[in-house]
Amino acid sequence: MRLLSHIAALALLSISAGAGSGQDMPLALESSTVVHGETEVETGREIKLVFSKNISNIAVRDNNLGCFTLTDSAGAAVPAEIVLFDDQLERERRNDVVIKPAAMKEAECYRLTVSTNLTAKNGANLPEELVVVFSTPGYEDKRSSALLLIAPAAMAIIAAWILTKRRHAD
Repeated sequence: MRLLSHIAALALLSISAGAGSGQDMPLALESSTVVHGETEVETGREIKLVFSKNISNIAVRDNNLGCFTLTDSAGAAVPAEIVLFDDQLERERRNDVVIKPAAMKEAECYRLTVSTNLTAKNGANLPEELVVVFSTPGYEDKRSSALLLIAPAAMAIIAAWILTKRRHAD
């Protein structure tokens, strides 16, 4: 019986100390409606990110509103409304943020960056900057196009080199 009361006391202490509430866990992204590398993202699409902890509490709200940046392929800032929900009125959305871009264009690549300054109600921060790169319909990655042009030329040079080596070996 005495052992049972000690176990109950330890359990109560760990609960009151915050153990089990995830306080030792870092803030993390749990889901996103746009994933890194996604293509054909519609220009009017909102982006919803869900984190592992409350990022909407009044104690961290103002700080967190400034932690989201959307830029185009030239590095220019794209205006966007950042929506954090009232964690007292919409408790089920306290971990969510919705990014509403004002004017994404077709045939463009975008970069959504979430700063390590993003802070949860319990003080946890993102351990590293979060980056989601995506493109809208009509975007052609110039790097892959250049590779398609360079690859055949490289193959031709290699083939010529091999033929030259074979001729000199004979």
